[in-house]
Amino acid sequence: MMRKTKKLPNKFYETKPLIGIDRSLDLYDHPFRIGEYSLYRGMPGERMEDKEYNFIYGTNALQESLIKYDFLSQVDGRARFLVHKRVLDKLQEMCPDDFQAFPATIKNIKKKNPDFENHDYYVLHVIPLIDAIDKDKTMVEVEHEESWNIKNLIFKENCMGKHLLARVRRSVGIYIFAPELAREFAYSRGIEFYSDIEDCSWKLNFFI
Repeated sequence: MMRKTKKLPNKFYETKPLIGIDRSLDLYDHPFRIGEYSLYRGMPGERMEDKEYNFIYGTNALQESLIKYDFLSQVDGRARFLVHKRVLDKLQEMCPDDFQAFPATIKNIKKKNPDFENHDYYVLHVIPLIDAIDKDKTMVEVEHEESWNIKNLIFKENCMGKHLLARVRRSVGIYIFAPELAREFAYSRGIEFYSDIEDCSWKLNFFI
C-alpha cells in the first residue's frame, strides 16, 4: 500500500496500463494437493464458480517475514497473486468487478521453523481480458510454428476501458493495472510495476 509521499515516475500518470510483476516470497502448493478444489485453475476471461476451495500453500519463511508482504505469488505461477486483506480491501473499493478473491491458508513447510497457519491472504482471480497490445507497433519473433516471442511490447493508449485490473488477451501471463490503481500499490511489498517498454520478454499464446 502507499507508504511514501514522493512523486512517482511518470509512467504512473500516463495513459497506458502498467505490468504487475511478482517480487515476493515463494509459495508452494505441492505438499497440499489433496483434492479437486485444492488447485487454482482459474481461466482468464471467465468467473470461477463461487464455492469453497481448499487453497493451501507452504512457505519456508517465518510468519513474521511473510506477513510483511502485501502481494505473494505461487512459485510455479499458477496463482500469480495472493493478496493480503489490506490489499483486498482497496481492490474491493476501486474495482470490485475486475476480480474474485478466495481465502487461502499458508503453512510452514521448513522443518526447523515454528509451525504456523496464516489466513490473512486471498487467491486473486483476475477476470477481464483486454486487447491491450498495439499490433502495429509490437514486434514479434517467431521461434517455431506455435511459439512467438514479443520483442518490443507496445500497449495501446487508454485500452482498459472501465477496468482497472486485467490480463492481456493473447498473452494471459501479463497482468495489467490501470495507472490509478498501480499508484495505490506503488510502494507495496511483493510487486513491482513496469511500463510496456521496460519489460517485454513475453511469449504469445497465439499469433496476434
